[in-house]
Amino acid sequence: MRSVIVTYGIALLFSVTLLAAPPPSVILSRYDDHPPLFISASAMVAADGTTAAVVPKDWRPSMQRLAEVIAENRSQVSAFSLSSAASCQGGMLSEESPQELVDASTQHGAIANAKAIVIGTIRSVTPGFFFGSPGSLIELENLNKIKADALYSGLRENLYLRLPYAQFVTGGVEYCRESGSGKYVPRVGDRLLVFAYGAPVDTAGTFVYTTSRDVIAQPGDGAIRIPKSLSFFDNPAATIATITAVIRSELSHSERSVVGHDGRAQ
Repeated sequence: MRSVIVTYGIALLFSVTLLAAPPPSVILSRYDDHPPLFISASAMVAADGTTAAVVPKDWRPSMQRLAEVIAENRSQVSAFSLSSAASCQGGMLSEESPQELVDASTQHGAIANAKAIVIGTIRSVTPGFFFGSPGSLIELENLNKIKADALYSGLRENLYLRLPYAQFVTGGVEYCRESGSGKYVPRVGDRLLVFAYGAPVDTAGTFVYTTSRDVIAQPGDGAIRIPKSLSFFDNPAATIATITAVIRSELSHSERSVVGHDGRAQ
């Protein structure tokens, strides 16, 4: 009888794993009339080969122009900052330079000004478009919320974020971004340390728009990858675990340094 129960329990656990929800093909913005902010590559094209109805009209002109540029300039630099890449038949899009909204130029600033700092394991990588620009939707699971203010109260088991990496074909066009030599290619099982400097931008409160500047990656079979913007965490022995210890120490120190009404630390 016991073996039957154990067998049933294993079968039930296996079935739950199989029934785990797939990553979303569309994520809606929390603002205005909730337009899409992400659409997977597979959802961009309708069954008849035309652009799917879910694609916003204001995305289409720039995407059409981008497709034309890729088709016309397969091996040269274009007006869209494309550079030739041997791995892509078209060109390689570079990451946009983000607008600096907060001071994250120092270790203290990066930690103190983050709205959330989260560690997670990549569960899925979905190619698609963010506001009409190619990239990858990363789904993190097994979250360790080192810091999370009230803006992230809806965050539970999974966090979605955007990374610039892209190399996929849809609608007959190959899109490539940050997939060349030396660039980080996100893979299932990699560990990420994410600094979020703004609120979640989706209706569910679980998606944050990040750039390569905001994420430290530790692949399962490779060395840790720390962007230049977070280089103050870098040292030969750095791992996500050691960086986490530094962050927790900084947060603990900040909590102890409570400023009183007279302006002096207590």
